[in-house]
Amino acid sequence: MTAAFMDLVDVTIVNIAIPSIQRETGASVSAIQWITAGYA
Repeated sequence: MTAAFMDLVDVTIVNIAIPSIQRETGASVSAIQWITAGYA
């Protein structure tokens, strides 16, 4: 139960940070998809 909650928190943090990550690194949409998939 705790592990599932931590997974949810991790994915939520990444989703919130996506605009900043994309702006700061100039990441493409496909790179953002890879980043998101890495935390899913």
